[in-house]
Amino acid sequence: MTTNIHASQDVRVADLVHAGQVRIGMFPPHYIKNATTGELKGWGVELAHALAARIGVESRPVEYPGPDKLLEGLNADACDAAFLVNSPAWVNLVDFSEPFLQQDFTFLLPSGSSIRSIADVDRPEVRIAVVRHHASTLELARILTQAKMVNADTLQGAFELLRNGQTDAFASTRPQLLEDSPTLPGSAVLEDRYGVVFSVMGVAKGRSARLAYINEFLRDAKTSGLVQRAFDRAGWRGVRVVFP
Repeated sequence: MTTNIHASQDVRVADLVHAGQVRIGMFPPHYIKNATTGELKGWGVELAHALAARIGVESRPVEYPGPDKLLEGLNADACDAAFLVNSPAWVNLVDFSEPFLQQDFTFLLPSGSSIRSIADVDRPEVRIAVVRHHASTLELARILTQAKMVNADTLQGAFELLRNGQTDAFASTRPQLLEDSPTLPGSAVLEDRYGVVFSVMGVAKGRSARLAYINEFLRDAKTSGLVQRAFDRAGWRGVRVVFP
C-alpha cells in the first residue's frame, strides 16, 4: 500500500506507520463474518479500512466475542484502537473518542408478550436475556429492581435464550434487536427505551495523541457522509449519526 505522505509525517500515528498496520478491535454487530470464506464485512470493517487508508497503512480488524474480551485485548496491546460505546463503567479502563453514533437501549419481545412499556419489564416474574458486561446490560442493572437478568457471553447466545423460551425479553441496542427480530417470527422491538448510548472509538490509557488523530478522522468521516454510508450499507436501522 502506498503510504499517505501527510500521515507518515504526523507524529501522533508514527508508531502505526512504522508498524505498517492499524489493528482495530471489534465484536458483533460491528461486523459479520462469512461462515464459508471467513471474510469480515460491516460498518466496523468499513470504518477501520477508512482510518487505515487515511494513515496510509494496512487495516487489520481484530475479532472479539464481546466487550469484556475486547477491553482486555486493548489494554494488553493486542489492538491499537477499538469500537466501543462510552459506558461510564469503562472510563477507568480506556479513553473514549468523541461520539459518532447514538443508539437506544430497549427490548426484543417474543410473540404474545404482554410487555408494552419499560415499566412492564421490571416485574419479579420477568427474565431478561443480556450480554455479560455489555453497555446495555450495565445500564439495565442500574435501573432494575425486580426482574431477573440471565447472562450470555455473546449477542447470539442472549438471543438464543429468548428464542428457546428461557427468557421473556432480550435487552440490547435497538439496531441489533431490529436485525434479530425477523428471525424470530411474531417478535417485536419495544418502542419505549430504557437508555441511550453513544458509539465511540477507544484507545488504551496514555494514548492521547493517537486519540486526537482518531477524533479528527471521525469528524471528517461524519461530515463527508462516510459514517452514514457505512451504516446504510450495513443495513443498520434505529441509529443516528451524532454531530457536535
